[in-house]
This record gives sequence, C-alpha cells and structure tokens, in this order.
Amino acid sequence: MKRKEMLLKILKNKFVGTLMGASILLLIWLALTFVYPDYLVPPIQKPFELILAEHDKFMYHVGYTLYRVIIGFSLAFLVSLPVGIVAGLYRRANILIMSTINILFSIPAICWVLILMIIFGSTEFSRFLLQVIVLSPIMIFSVTEGIKSRDVRYDEMADVFRFSRWKKIRRVFLPYLFPYIIGSARSAFGVGVKLIIIAELIGTTVGAGLQLLYYYGMGMFVYVYSYAIVLIAIYVVFDLIVFGAIERYATRWKRQV
Repeated sequence: MKRKEMLLKILKNKFVGTLMGASILLLIWLALTFVYPDYLVPPIQKPFELILAEHDKFMYHVGYTLYRVIIGFSLAFLVSLPVGIVAGLYRRANILIMSTINILFSIPAICWVLILMIIFGSTEFSRFLLQVIVLSPIMIFSVTEGIKSRDVRYDEMADVFRFSRWKKIRRVFLPYLFPYIIGSARSAFGVGVKLIIIAELIGTTVGAGLQLLYYYGMGMFVYVYSYAIVLIAIYVVFDLIVFGAIERYATRWKRQV
C-alpha cells in the first residue's frame, strides 16, 4: 500500500511527468531514425550538438521571440483579469463580453496575423496586439467562470467586515481565482509562443520563426529540430519554474494550515 502511494505521489510530480513525456518523445524520435534518412530525421544527438556549437545565434533569435511573447502575454494578462472579473460580477457585462469572445474565438489566428500586418505593418505593435486579441479571451473566459462559481458566503463575510470593493477583490476574489488564473495563464503562454512563431514567418528580420522558415526552405532540417528543442525547453522552464514558483508563493498558506 505504501509503495503504491509512493508511486502515485511520484507520478503527480510535474517534473517527473515532464521527464516521462520527454522520454516518450525521444523514443519515438529514435524509432523514426530507423525509418527515415538522416537529412529528414537526424540522429538525436545532432540537434543538441548544433545548439551547443551555435548557441549564440540560437539565443539571439530565440531571445527576440521570447521578448515578444513576454510583452504580449503580459499585456493580455493585464487586460484579461479586470475584464474577466467584471464579466463574472455583472450579468449585462457578461452577455456583451462573452458574445465578443465567442466571435474572437471563431477567427483563426492566421487571419489575425494577416489582418494586423495589413493594418499596422510588420511592427512589434502588431505582434503585441495579436497576442492581446488571441490570448485575452482564453484568460477572460477562465476568470469569468471562476468568479461565477465562487461561494457567495465569502462575499457575505466581506460585507460583514465592510470590505471596500478593492479590498474585496484583493482579499476574497483573487485568492479564490488563483487556480483559474494560473491554469489559463499557462495555456495562454504556450499559445503565445505558437502565435509569435507564426507572426515571425511573415515580414520580420529576426526571430525563431524566421529561422525555422529559412532553414526549412534551405532543406537544412536539423536546424528546424534544434529550434524546436530550444523552444520546448523554454516553455518547460516557464511552466515548471516561473509559473511553478508563482503557484507555490500564492498557495503558501495551504502548507501552513
């Protein structure tokens, strides 16, 4: 029984789960190397050797991509939190906001990329706005559902202690909403990386997306695998370390109970 509980505890660990997922992908990759020639599916060590040999170039282009993702994601988060809270608290606002979100969800991301490029050109502003438009609905929907599912007794308790509106949001709503916020933020960040890669395929002079398109066109597929590995590593770091640290800090009170 203890052994079973220990095994379940290990499997629940996100770091262990990530390692297991990466191992499965590497095994699939290894199997494909026996089926396809090296120039299509290179040996596993080749992309890693290339990353180490040309790490300055990789960090330069991926660094620009990460900068765009962080700025755009942060702007989308700042928009989503207040809008989601308003949509959850007020029925009329909910109808208007949710209707708008449904429309935004129905438009493919590539359409937004092209529309914003047409209107604003290939600028950083268009890439940031792209993320605000596409990522905000993901987080707004989650925050709204969190507000709507809250226990109204917490509201009543806050009213008894005469909390101001701001204090009520800070002390009652945000702690309750945190699981919804961190879950949607993780998803939105991953989508943000994909969005920027797509946007960088069109009209930019620097970025991981541009490099992927260039090396794919040149038939140098080992570079495509290398950039994919770096981007995966960055997302895993943000998911496990950055978002993980925020989650541990925000839920530290649970470990003290």
